[in-house]
Amino acid sequence: MTERGGAASFEPLVLSGEEAEALLDAEPGDGFNLSAAEIESFKTLKQMPSNTTQEAVLQHYREILFRRFEAYRREGIRAIAPYVREESRDSKPSLELHQAAKANAVLLRYFHALYKAWLDYQTLPPGADEAFLWVEKKVEAVLRSSSDSHQY
Repeated sequence: MTERGGAASFEPLVLSGEEAEALLDAEPGDGFNLSAAEIESFKTLKQMPSNTTQEAVLQHYREILFRRFEAYRREGIRAIAPYVREESRDSKPSLELHQAAKANAVLLRYFHALYKAWLDYQTLPPGADEAFLWVEKKVEAVLRSSSDSHQY
């Protein structure tokens, strides 16, 4: 992925008709990691003719992902918008990543430049290389709260 590639950087991303429909009908929850604004943005696509909807949803999803990439490049983990969940319990990946870095004593002690770059993306260590890779995984296991049973 590159900044110059735009949303076309996500060209390998494909959606089935079922996945496109699910995005059009996205609601707060853990079905998708979408912000409130991203969920709302899909609603406008529902007015399109049905024969163009799947391609429009795919293109829109690619644009969302690219905007996330751009925001991360500008502001680091602070730019990661909360994901809307049910019952107003948003998931805040920016906070979770910040807390994970702060809790990592090994990173802080032995790899301080990496630790600092994690928390403040704009200050990459001299000579650091970066790569943004696209990895798609289908996760079928469900982790539940500690009061529920765990499935792995």
